[in-house]
Amino acid sequence: MKKVVLTSILGTLYLATSAQISEYKPDATYPVEIKTSNDEDEGGDNPYDCFPVTSIKASSHLKQQGNNNYSENNLYDLDDATAWVEGVKGYGKGEYVIYNLKDVIAELNGIYVTNGYVKTQEAWENNSRVKKLKVYYNNKAVAILNLEDSRTTQHFDISDLKLNFKQETLEQKFILKFEILDTYPGKKFDDTAISEISFGDCY
Repeated sequence: MKKVVLTSILGTLYLATSAQISEYKPDATYPVEIKTSNDEDEGGDNPYDCFPVTSIKASSHLKQQGNNNYSENNLYDLDDATAWVEGVKGYGKGEYVIYNLKDVIAELNGIYVTNGYVKTQEAWENNSRVKKLKVYYNNKAVAILNLEDSRTTQHFDISDLKLNFKQETLEQKFILKFEILDTYPGKKFDDTAISEISFGDCY
């Protein structure tokens, strides 16, 4: 009897916790931007200056192959042609990346995700992509991003969460974690890739 009651209580707590996590679909998509050797740096303001990332750490990444590396640092390099690819057997469900941000000078209202290995159409189709991405703010689960299976950059409006605000004061230092919950299978490989995760709506 005690086991039944305890199981019921734990189940209720799990449902209550899960209900607190907001789910989002992309509200806009943008074409990927692949740099070429002929591209010139136009200068101007760097949108990443509003959300300085001091470090990125992944639970795993695929080993370098030839000149191609699949490090988590590829996620925040302003280059859609590079990608983080998880490095465990299978589709990488449960694998994650952690961003440390410091000296943030803007509201965190949006997240941009370039889903898959987008450097070519073939690479995007052959490798697996993320279907659901769980977002943690300072180690607390706050959102699930439901990504489209499209070779685009997808924007998620999360302004309602007010993640980096505490009593209406901007929090300049925090941690964001992104965990793979579900995937779209690739034609050839079960390796799951994300080319870019960045933060937007910087005014």
